[in-house]
Amino acid sequence: MEFDNQRPIWLQIVEHIRQGIIAGTWGEGEKLPSVREWALELQVNPNTMVKALAQLEREGLISTRRGAGKYVAADSRLLTERARDEAREVTDRYLSQMKQLGYTKEDIAALLRKKGISI
Repeated sequence: MEFDNQRPIWLQIVEHIRQGIIAGTWGEGEKLPSVREWALELQVNPNTMVKALAQLEREGLISTRRGAGKYVAADSRLLTERARDEAREVTDRYLSQMKQLGYTKEDIAALLRKKGISI
């Protein structure tokens, strides 16, 4: 994973893991790597990983089982809801950026149709 120097690393890690959970990289109830394993893999300070994982736990995407580690939430309804939220955010960013580039809704629709996406 490459980090953007303009944004806090822990936040980028949160986004990366959140997307992985939503995309199914880690399934419901699956055990996640330890803080140390992840810190080594991502080449970050373990405290950075702790901060990122604490945020994901506050969001309800992961949970800690005392003495057993961290696990992906086993609440499929929550994960589906988060996937929808993420999709809305991505769509909003895309539309905002296209508007800044001067594209109209019709232009965007035409571009999507060219890609085989009908709306």
